[in-house]
Amino acid sequence: MNARIKSAILAQYHYDVVDYLHIDTSFNDSTFKYILVPLWCSGFKYRDKIYNYFVNGRTGKAGGKTPISVWKVALTVVIIAAVIVGAYFIPVLFSFFSTDFFTIFTIILFIMPSFLGL
Repeated sequence: MNARIKSAILAQYHYDVVDYLHIDTSFNDSTFKYILVPLWCSGFKYRDKIYNYFVNGRTGKAGGKTPISVWKVALTVVIIAAVIVGAYFIPVLFSFFSTDFFTIFTIILFIMPSFLGL
């Protein structure tokens, strides 16, 4: 233990020669307390790959890797891109039909809910 402490101290400094280094450690009343926590470990095979997961029996928190579907990720990216592009071009379309976008937005946002009783 003292050798590890000495190497950790010396690693903090740039030195050519160390003349004297004295380390005096003492450990009194060192005790260990073990805690048994229920832990559920399991795994499943999905498309020829094994996925492990763990559940803490006391808190209910689960952890592990989940399979990711490439198609679902790609579909999500396409939908988000479509929403961004749509949000950009909706005012352009309203101005193309010579209708004020903010007038339509005001009607939709403020007047229509009052007719619907919201």
